[in-house]
Amino acid sequence: MSRPAISVIVPFHNAVATLGDAIESLAASSCREIEVLAVDDASTDGGGEIVRGFAARDARFRCLRNPANRGVSFSRNRGLDEAAGDRLAFVDADDRVSPDWLAHLLADARESGAEVVIGRSRRVCGGTESVYRMEGLRRRGSLDFRQIVFKDNSVVWNKLYAASLIRRLRLRFDESLSIGEDLLFNFQALHAARGIFYGGRGSYLHRADNPSSLMRGTDPAGRVAQYAPAGASGCRGPCRRPAEAPRPAQSGPRPADGPLPFRHSPPGSRHPGVDPRPVGNPSVSRPRQRVPQESAPPPGRPPPHAGLRHLSSAADFFCLFAFTMVVITSIVWML
Repeated sequence: MSRPAISVIVPFHNAVATLGDAIESLAASSCREIEVLAVDDASTDGGGEIVRGFAARDARFRCLRNPANRGVSFSRNRGLDEAAGDRLAFVDADDRVSPDWLAHLLADARESGAEVVIGRSRRVCGGTESVYRMEGLRRRGSLDFRQIVFKDNSVVWNKLYAASLIRRLRLRFDESLSIGEDLLFNFQALHAARGIFYGGRGSYLHRADNPSSLMRGTDPAGRVAQYAPAGASGCRGPCRRPAEAPRPAQSGPRPADGPLPFRHSPPGSRHPGVDPRPVGNPSVSRPRQRVPQESAPPPGRPPPHAGLRHLSSAADFFCLFAFTMVVITSIVWML
């Protein structure tokens, strides 16, 4: 087999229900200058047999199996290590491509000379196809990094990358991330790419209703919870502040008088607000300071600073609300 023009990397794990359709769509591609590297991430449902069946009939297909379940980033990186093509594409195991998808990407890459080419996508939900709207992708032509960075173009499955770009940057997927690895990969690739081009031809059919695929749920509110960091028990639910541990009892004699450290400064101090005198030193005399007593508020008026005890909980709620709105806004752009 001669050097392929495109290496297509398909990571999968227990995806027997959809993997056959994905591989079949690649086999039907009008672009014959391809190799398909299907990386089996230690599946237990027999999905690897589907790929090996294709490989027995078509030398362009190869099945690579991980000895243990390592995740999508590890599997994609293994595909990058094995790829021999001049350009690289990624297809998810529950998606499909139209027969002309890869051929159009390759033609646009050769015509434009861009190191990253973006193709058209369609969204499949409940058996119905619709246009997958992505910000910045409106008309065929060259794109600027700033037009698409940090927008809904963070996915890798709608792009064709020059292998020379990946090698030049020594680019890899971060295996420590369980979400957002596409965003980080694309930020580096698109920022350094010598040309970005949107072709808008062919169709990548992206399934948005697969409950077993991360961030594919149809309910945006339900998907927000997946952004919350996992706790000690691995829970992906809403983030909660851990209970504060009891403070240890103070050892040694407590000073009977004198100002507290970092509260008052002796006259002429070079650092206002910092008391350089050691705490608890009996050889240093400290004059007792009176704490002014607040007078009782008039009847009908709330005591001063009555709401400060609620400030911490209010600030926490505001931060969580702001974070949730940012995430929901990002998800709405993707729909």
